Amino acid sequence: FMKTYHYVLVFVLLVILGSWYFRPSKDIVKNNDPVVVEVDLEKFPQKYESEEYKFVINLPKDFTVTKDYSNFISPEKVFTGVKFVIPEELHKGTNLSSDSHIAIERTKISPDLCGAELFFATSESTGFEDINGRKFTKAISLGAGVGNRYDETVYATPVGEYCYAIRYFIHYSVIENYSPGTVREFDISMLKGIFDSIRNNIVIRD
Repeated sequence: FMKTYHYVLVFVLLVILGSWYFRPSKDIVKNNDPVVVEVDLEKFPQKYESEEYKFVINLPKDFTVTKDYSNFISPEKVFTGVKFVIPEELHKGTNLSSDSHIAIERTKISPDLCGAELFFATSESTGFEDINGRKFTKAISLGAGVGNRYDETVYATPVGEYCYAIRYFIHYSVIENYSPGTVREFDISMLKGIFDSIRNNIVIRD
């Protein structure tokens, strides 16, 4: 009888411990709950709102806004939107080109056809990312010209009747083409980190 009692006691303790261990945590965010990014206005003091393209974005200071921006990929792929060109302090004295930017583009298309690859001629898909409660597809494209390199990343998501894209366009020259000591190599990880922070505070309205 005592042995049976011990077995029952152990079983009850295991059930209690298991229910405690696997209980839902208050710290876990449900998939349906939007994650809102708090914007540090000291780091992102430049606010821009587009009534036409229905988004709000906060930027670091001195990014140049280009309205009525058009990105020609091919005769069948011409995307319009707004781009934000990096300030001089990010490229001066480096091999980074002054035309590098982050842009918001869109095209009218069925939601089930919306994908990051749509915004390239050719690209490599790298999966999905959740940003502010929206699921984005992600694709990259690496290009090269004479002494130049082009590193592009696009995050795309359907919103209403449109497919929106957040594009990173990073253009730079091959550092080996410069005389030693004349130009320093830019920090691509830092630049992508800045673009990530900008991307993370974009709000697209339905």
